[in-house]
Amino acid sequence: MCVVVTAANVHDSVAAELVIKRMVGRFPRPKKILADGGYTGERLSGLVKTQLGVELEVVTRSDEAKFK
Repeated sequence: MCVVVTAANVHDSVAAELVIKRMVGRFPRPKKILADGGYTGERLSGLVKTQLGVELEVVTRSDEAKFK
């Protein structure tokens, strides 16, 4: 979809804003974007909603979750 390379001191959620802005108009069919806990926050979810018109769902793992 899109790649943005940043310095190591740039938080993932800040870099994600650049990715979202570059995605505008390029992918008309997505309904939802799934992200891990590093992307929590109203600023990013609001940007996704206004720029892409989709929902940002942050999926967190409980300590009880086990993958097989």
